[in-house]
Amino acid sequence: MKTKVILLALFLCIGILGCEDKKTDPCESYTEQERAKNYKWEIGNLDKKESCRITKQAQHFKTSQLDNNFNYTYQPQDDFIGNDFVEIETNTSSDNGLMNLSTYKIDFKVIECGMKTTKNLIATKVYDPCPGYTEQEKSRIYEWKIGCFNVREGCRITKQAKHFKISEVDSISTYKYLPEDNFIGTDFVEIETETTSDNGLTGHITVYGISFTITECGVKATKTIISEKDVKYEKAIVYGDFVDGCGKYIIKVKKKEYTAYFPPENLPENFKRHNLKVFVNYTVTDKTLSCGFSGDLRIIIINRIKKR
Repeated sequence: MKTKVILLALFLCIGILGCEDKKTDPCESYTEQERAKNYKWEIGNLDKKESCRITKQAQHFKTSQLDNNFNYTYQPQDDFIGNDFVEIETNTSSDNGLMNLSTYKIDFKVIECGMKTTKNLIATKVYDPCPGYTEQEKSRIYEWKIGCFNVREGCRITKQAKHFKISEVDSISTYKYLPEDNFIGTDFVEIETETTSDNGLTGHITVYGISFTITECGVKATKTIISEKDVKYEKAIVYGDFVDGCGKYIIKVKKKEYTAYFPPENLPENFKRHNLKVFVNYTVTDKTLSCGFSGDLRIIIINRIKKR
């Protein structure tokens, strides 16, 4: 009986000593980062349209800031024990051109062992950063389909824009404008259109001004009429032949002859069409000009064409 009592006491002693050796570490669940009480959130690479900011600052911080690389860092004040939180707003773009505005709340629970954090999305909304802009305007390309012109009519740029990548009237009388890459500001172009009567002897000239406002959102354009006037054309007799692969034509206006050269495809092949207005870039002069010349625009109504 005495021996049993001794053994029981021995087992109780060993059990008590064992319990003392297995005390729980209150900081066991904390990582090295949490024990360092240093929180970092790498928000990510943001382009020039995107942003992030602290909308509600923490109260018990030693460090609570966003750096230039959009990384948020938090450290509590020395010896602070308790709860803290911060709210951060991010503004990011999506593939469809819309923006996502999101607000995150980060809760900090600080004890002697370290700091536990919880990040939650508390608000979000999707919005258009460029309200009032059409898809065409957002593309930064402006187009004006001026109209269908026959051989007696046409249009041209009389005052060119200054900050353009494209500013031209194409072969189907459509004006296109695209600003220079990364250009923000205003620009302006003037375009002249000319229409004629059925007999080709009178016409109407209209000068349009197009003002462009270029922003990060796109291009806004305003078209106005600068001037209008009616015109009369002089009759001319044109004699033509070919010289060195170019069309050489003697233009006779009011009994005075002028010599001009054109690529043959710019005039009718059979020389028999009547009342044809020829749009060419040249200045009527008594000097002989070469193929490919340029200068002021002069409209000639060809009343009769014949070989000389």
